[in-house]
Amino acid sequence: MINRLYVFANMGILDQLPKSGGQTSARRVMQGFKEEGIEIIPIRRHRAEQQTKIGHVLEVGFFAVYDLLKMVAKMMFRRRKNAAFMQMTYAGALVPYEFILTVVARLMGFKSTEYLQGGMMMDTYPKGGKVHKWLYKKNMEMQSAVCFEGYDALKLTEAVTTKPQLIYLPSYVFDDKIPSQVPKKPKDEINFCFFGRIGKPKNVLVSIEIYNQFCAAHPEIKTSLTIVGSGENKDYLQKVDDAVKNSPYSSTIKQFGNSPYDFLVEMMRKQHFYLFPTEEKAEGHSNALNEAMSQGVIPIACDYHFNKTVIGEDYLVVKGYDSENYVKAIENVINNVDMDALSEKLFRRVKEHFAYSLVNPKVCNTIKKI
Repeated sequence: MINRLYVFANMGILDQLPKSGGQTSARRVMQGFKEEGIEIIPIRRHRAEQQTKIGHVLEVGFFAVYDLLKMVAKMMFRRRKNAAFMQMTYAGALVPYEFILTVVARLMGFKSTEYLQGGMMMDTYPKGGKVHKWLYKKNMEMQSAVCFEGYDALKLTEAVTTKPQLIYLPSYVFDDKIPSQVPKKPKDEINFCFFGRIGKPKNVLVSIEIYNQFCAAHPEIKTSLTIVGSGENKDYLQKVDDAVKNSPYSSTIKQFGNSPYDFLVEMMRKQHFYLFPTEEKAEGHSNALNEAMSQGVIPIACDYHFNKTVIGEDYLVVKGYDSENYVKAIENVINNVDMDALSEKLFRRVKEHFAYSLVNPKVCNTIKKI
């Protein structure tokens, strides 16, 4: 029985706030494993932050070697019995590196497992060449078990190989973070929010434009937009600041930096819509979607990777990134949908499908038996 996992992941510095949804997801999964009696030995993978192309290539290349050596140093003289190696990763361009990590772990005598985060493989595997597909297949076949954040990714892999045990491990919310009932939303205003990493792939500028267009079309409605998060790209952060400052409705837009979850919960109590026109390459089952829906906040999201599967309501999902189409989706909800009933339905979806108590024990029991 497995009772120890050496976890190689982009988890960030554990005594600091996470800098991305991926880090939040990694920490959440590790915490869930701990609470089911599995000892976690963390091996922190470096998160690339250089913005220039040359700087990024040099940074990634250096830390690919450094992190591999760190992994070997942490595992070489540790017990193999009842222990396994788990990498939390994204496939895509990382497939050759994932293959190498698996080979090294196996050569050291450890069973290997993997948690495939994000939806990147949904784009890269179908378009990949023969070498890419071969490496992905062989890497999968060396695993004792593979967990998938997205069910679509699991089904794609099932069509490639049935050798490893495939486990659906969606992003989840801890039960104590889900309220006993949906917070009542203000009746005399419509409030919008975005929380997460402030970066170009998250299309925060598109969210601001959506808000501007909605306000212009509905001057009779009292509105607000709350943006919470931080980022590393100073140029994009400046563009967001300028967009807020230059908005005709800047007095109704509030900005906050990276904030603890308790702050987010309090903020979400007053929000009606979560704007999510993301095109992040690694976007998977978004933690933010779970968290917003658990508080009865209605997401208006793009049709990208797993968003439609997570939300479960097609009319809340918009094709493309034209802000006008997002405004139309919002207007449709306001004019034609019982918003209180929809908030309740989204809340129930998280509670009944993406709650820790439903997902984690089943997954951990499977991991323990590999």
